[in-house]
Amino acid sequence: MKKASFLALSVLAVSAAGCADFDPKYSDLKEGATNGFPELAFQLGRVREDCVLQASDWEPVFIENHITSSRRVTNALNGMNQNGQIIYFQDKRVIAVTAAYCQK
Repeated sequence: MKKASFLALSVLAVSAAGCADFDPKYSDLKEGATNGFPELAFQLGRVREDCVLQASDWEPVFIENHITSSRRVTNALNGMNQNGQIIYFQDKRVIAVTAAYCQK
């Protein structure tokens, strides 16, 4: 029992430390719909010169920004897509960053 309690406390401590950089804006549906996420689009636009990103390219950027829950991923993708920052091809899990955000 002590081992399980220690493990639970350790997980909580690590989780709390990891949440220090957690930005709630990626959970905000209104923010996503209104403005998209230009700073994230610029980050994605620096990943590959051609600005066409496979999931293996864009997922690490999302993880780095603590966009890991399905709600946050969906909100970020939909917000950027609706605001012309990216084009998301859901069936292929490919993002094309639009010219204004592509850092060639």
